[in-house]
Amino acid sequence: MYRDRNGRIVAVQCRILCPCNNDTLRDIPVIAVDNRGHREIVINGVNGYIINNNVDDLIEKFMIIYKDRKKYDELKKNCYNTAKRFFLKNSLEKMSKIYNL
Repeated sequence: MYRDRNGRIVAVQCRILCPCNNDTLRDIPVIAVDNRGHREIVINGVNGYIINNNVDDLIEKFMIIYKDRKKYDELKKNCYNTAKRFFLKNSLEKMSKIYNL
């Protein structure tokens, strides 16, 4: 598994922050193992779930998403909103403010 320089597993970043033309990947809730990098992107219960490194936690969170359509839709919406923070346009706007461009 590849980690970036901040310790985040790149697959989670790519899944949430995917700049693809189709939004399908950006609005699928994430279930990620607890680590510093994942906690920077995945907000537990908001845009996905952070779990301990065990199968029981994984199954529990998967079943919540599977059984509760309202929660699934909420997580999907929040995934997309999380991804928007990292869109190129938004990143460029933030950088231009930082560097007074």
